[in-house]
Amino acid sequence: MRRGARGMHPGESLTVGGLLAGMKYLMLYRRLQILLFLAFPLLAPAAEPSQSPLPDLLQPRVDFRAGKRLYAEFKDSPVEVSVGYQGLSVSYMGVSFRYRISTYNWKDAENIGFFPGNGDPWNELHALSISFRSVRLLGDETMLIYGLSGDIGAERQMSRSFGAGANLAVLRRFGESWSGSAGIMAAYHPLRFGVIPAIGLRYDDEDESGISASLGVPTNLKYRVDEQWRVVAEGGMASGTYRLKDNSPVSEKGYFRHRAIVPRLGVEYRPLPNLELSASGLYYFDRQWRVYDRRGSRIASSRLDSGPGFLLSAEWRF
Repeated sequence: MRRGARGMHPGESLTVGGLLAGMKYLMLYRRLQILLFLAFPLLAPAAEPSQSPLPDLLQPRVDFRAGKRLYAEFKDSPVEVSVGYQGLSVSYMGVSFRYRISTYNWKDAENIGFFPGNGDPWNELHALSISFRSVRLLGDETMLIYGLSGDIGAERQMSRSFGAGANLAVLRRFGESWSGSAGIMAAYHPLRFGVIPAIGLRYDDEDESGISASLGVPTNLKYRVDEQWRVVAEGGMASGTYRLKDNSPVSEKGYFRHRAIVPRLGVEYRPLPNLELSASGLYYFDRQWRVYDRRGSRIASSRLDSGPGFLLSAEWRF
């Protein structure tokens, strides 16, 4: 029996605010973000022509995940930072609520270039999102996937932290093992607005060879050992945009944005038919931080050393 799979950024909630930082990375991340959204149907088991994908899409589920990026040093200063995060997602009938908190621990923060003060630049950042997605069958082998989303990313006050997005895609099966998708996404945040097309490709032969793979974001390769265990190698991106508090010593009512390329290697275990547990090792490459003022103009940028992390998750389907 095949198991449904999920697209995932390592430890990151999906927010429209996370798409935006500068135009160069805006376009890159939005391309990745829409592919990630499309990964839901691409990673799900292909339905037989007589079956509807709606039961899996609308199946209630609760997902909890926790992880940590270990201490890493800034390339232009001796400052070090680690980030721990916890997130909870609840989905019912195509509607999903997600909350995530990120906790920052600093060493020698007073030496960081964009922080002219004592103490820490910030300690906790919060992200909250709601999304809706659904499917309409267009034939035995083709379906339309569409969705809307809204999110908040903030240190404390929430004004000018709201983002919204809409997406539309067509998914088509080719034979028993192949499927592809093409779509478009529009996203708005106080920093930027953008529209971008994207495509995805999926191969699923878990029933016979135990192998499945996807090209897009995440790009992954999975091997099913048996009905309970699966090994996963995956590449994706971690990103987020947050509105800083009114009296932030970094940028009053400004914004903080981070991004990194994050491959992961992990195992997934299903002790019960409705319960899936996973543990993964992560490695963060090309880590970039940017700070903006309240008008959306960039005022500082930094790079961090590459480094490891980990992610634990549990999903229960009702």
